[in-house]
Amino acid sequence: MTIMIGLIDMELSRHDKVLLSELIGDASTLIAGAFKTDILRVKNFLNKLMELVKRINEENGNIVFGFELHEKLDSDMELVAEDIMHCRQSGRECIKIDLQNNFLPISDILVADLDKISNFSADNERIFIRVEGTVIQTIINGVIRKKVDVLAPGAREPRLTKYGRSGSSYALLIKDHHKIQLPKEMEFFWNDRRKRVLIAERQTEKILQNSLFRWIEQNLIDGRVRTEVHSISQERTDIEIQTFQGEVFVIEIKWLGVNAAKTKFDEQRIKEGMDQIFVYLGRDPLATRGVLVCYDGRHEREHSTNSVIDEKSKHMKGDYYVLFLPSETASEIRR
Repeated sequence: MTIMIGLIDMELSRHDKVLLSELIGDASTLIAGAFKTDILRVKNFLNKLMELVKRINEENGNIVFGFELHEKLDSDMELVAEDIMHCRQSGRECIKIDLQNNFLPISDILVADLDKISNFSADNERIFIRVEGTVIQTIINGVIRKKVDVLAPGAREPRLTKYGRSGSSYALLIKDHHKIQLPKEMEFFWNDRRKRVLIAERQTEKILQNSLFRWIEQNLIDGRVRTEVHSISQERTDIEIQTFQGEVFVIEIKWLGVNAAKTKFDEQRIKEGMDQIFVYLGRDPLATRGVLVCYDGRHEREHSTNSVIDEKSKHMKGDYYVLFLPSETASEIRR
């Protein structure tokens, strides 16, 4: 998870000060939960560390640095700003630190690149706090939960695309993909278009998942999207959207119909997917929403009459979409 925390309050509006305070509280809750320790203990640590980061930024300008966070290290060396600058001068951009602010000038990674830290964090179930200038992130098990500039905590990092959407508009991202992108790809996905049989050279579900993932990756303007990742709940989710403001949207992909391997799924598959969303949200209370996307390859009549679900089985933070797979080519649709 990633959380931006900061105590730089120079020229901050009252709103931004409140926002920073809330972010520190959110970060403390996440880290305390991961370590199963007291939230106040984590808050005190974060406050001290953020003051240190503030001073380094004021005296040395923008730096990139990573802190591999542990609950308790075998060290009694309290971290000061000079230690960080000395490590940087020695070519090390990551160190180990614990909740008592004691540190060891070592880490299994030398550079504080976001990809390297995220991958190492995910592979080793570690917590990192990464500093890039005035931007601070907390990364738990490779997942970025929030990203905030401590001088402008409400700022976003927009990326302009023709079909750009925010993470909170996940429904529109999904529907845009179905309307705009899928028709271009479906001619490669059908094994027998007339009989509505999907290909099975690769896992059918994976094909649709990758297609949606690529679309979101290209058009998400305010966050990061990952596929096949372990969520905080330790469940492996198909797609996760993490916005810079800390929202997390979990997407589960299913398909209905039949493929060339004669695998067949009907409306029961929808219920199975909703049950999975229920499990994800039950084990990960920090997830903002859980979304099931069912791509239906059946004939439209069967699709419209049988693709239903008992609304009582839907989680209060869960959504679902059943989308009919087009059998026309993109050129036929344009006509």
